[in-house]
Amino acid sequence: MELRSKSSTKKKSFGMEATLMRLKFYNEQNDVAITDLYDAEDQASGTKVTLRFLLIHP
Repeated sequence: MELRSKSSTKKKSFGMEATLMRLKFYNEQNDVAITDLYDAEDQASGTKVTLRFLLIHP
């Protein structure tokens, strides 16, 4: 498990790269942020994915 978490920080998955490319195609200011979450005992408790979109109204 530790090996998997260390390697995941070095390389983004193809799905994540494709999603980011699609978001930036519509607007360069769109973005994706991934945050590892930890509990009070410093144990991994999940992942938070934040998508940021710039809304343009006609």
